[in-house]
Amino acid sequence: MFGKSGLQWLKSLQLSLIDKVIIMDTSIAAIESINCQIDIVSKEICKYAWDSEDVRIILSMTGKGYSLRC
Repeated sequence: MFGKSGLQWLKSLQLSLIDKVIIMDTSIAAIESINCQIDIVSKEICKYAWDSEDVRIILSMTGKGYSLRC
C-alpha cells in the first residue's frame, strides 16, 4: 500500500499544518525508513539464497519462482 505510488499519494494530501507536521511527516519518515530497512534485508537474503542450490532448484520450478532482485 505504501510503495512509491502510495507514498506519493500520502504526500499529496491536503492537511492542516498540525496534521501535516505532527502526524503525516513523521509517519512518512517512518514508512520510508522501514522500506529502506526491508530493501537492505531483502538484498542480504538474496545473496544467501543464490548461494543455495536448493533455493535455485525451487525457484526453477513452475509456479514457484520469485523475483529476487540482487
